[in-house]
Amino acid sequence: MSEETFGDMFRNIRIDDAIRMGTSFLISGFTSFIWISLPFFLRENHIPLFYLGLIYSIAVLSAVLIRLPLRFYSDRARSDLLPTMGLLLTGISMSLLFTVKTIGGIILAFVVLSLAVAAYRSSKNASRSKGLRNMEPMRNMYSQDIIPNTGIFIVLIFAALFVGGSVGELYGIMSVVALLAGFLALMYRITSGTRSSISPSPRPIRQMIRTSFEPIKSLDMITNRKIMIPYIAIQSLLYLSICIVAVFLPAMGLHDGVNRQEVFLIFAAFSVIAFLLDRSAALIPMKFVRDTFYMFRPIFLIIPLLLLSLISSSVIFIIGYFTLLLWVFSDSMSSDVVSSMMPEGDRIRAPIIMGFLSIPISIIGPALGSLFWLASPRLLYGVAILPAAISLLLAMMAFQNISRHRVDKSTRSE
Repeated sequence: MSEETFGDMFRNIRIDDAIRMGTSFLISGFTSFIWISLPFFLRENHIPLFYLGLIYSIAVLSAVLIRLPLRFYSDRARSDLLPTMGLLLTGISMSLLFTVKTIGGIILAFVVLSLAVAAYRSSKNASRSKGLRNMEPMRNMYSQDIIPNTGIFIVLIFAALFVGGSVGELYGIMSVVALLAGFLALMYRITSGTRSSISPSPRPIRQMIRTSFEPIKSLDMITNRKIMIPYIAIQSLLYLSICIVAVFLPAMGLHDGVNRQEVFLIFAAFSVIAFLLDRSAALIPMKFVRDTFYMFRPIFLIIPLLLLSLISSSVIFIIGYFTLLLWVFSDSMSSDVVSSMMPEGDRIRAPIIMGFLSIPISIIGPALGSLFWLASPRLLYGVAILPAAISLLLAMMAFQNISRHRVDKSTRSE
């Protein structure tokens, strides 16, 4: 990166851009912290940890239900206010967690948190989907990836250094920051008169509802089913394994004797390393390496799950958790192996279909995790191995189809 390019990164950034970046930083950091710290908060209030999965499932369901009204609003009103409203709702959520001590109040706080994240993501100006106006691709990448990840890292490091108080007190401190920042941003937007462009012909509500179910129609429009159907099955099974265990990973650290500060530091380090591995995967162009990672990537999920299901030890937890980095790297390495084999139409449909299927999996998976945790935390991770193992078998069979497809394609070209 040249000195001039680096110096231009923040040049001419407007106040609106700074607000969007700051909102991304705070919402990403606070949301990750809330989920990672939740097991310790439940333990402080003598609430069983199996509620973790149920809380997450209810939060995801709430986000799904509010998605259509938010789309309706953003089509007809000021969508530039949505990220700020998301930040304010994040502050309200943490205020509720600071004040309530019952499971009903905690669930209410996470419903508010899910509305906050949904409002932020629904904005046309959210850095996750659009990037900043009048910025080059490099600056868009910085906005979309580095700023949220930096927020996660810094907030978790701050939480790790906060050794003298409870998790509830941390919620109180962060809620003040979120509410103050959100209030100042809201006042600026209102007084400055800045408006996002409102669609001159907003979509009717019926069209929005039909659009929500278009992924179902996409299943009937698949061109190459021999490649697409195994791809969907493999991705769904891997995602199910992850959804069953993900929300319980901090709880497993607590169960295995890892203290609160150590958990925050572990997750902070993981976020940075995972980001770097995800970026570095694009630097390895060798097709054979990518194919190998695609076929065997479920193994990199099975290994840590196996470790966590068999051995109760703080050291094994740390080793098992960081072994997941291999899965992050292999997933990034192999992301385009199948899509490169698909016809153009299927290549477009694949993420749409997976996005649709991920919704029920995100709701069912954590709820199943709660049931298995209630029986035994070790059983939770043992059961989660099953979908990953099936996906491994499917990946090996799918790889044979991919190889034959390439041979046939090269033969026809000759």
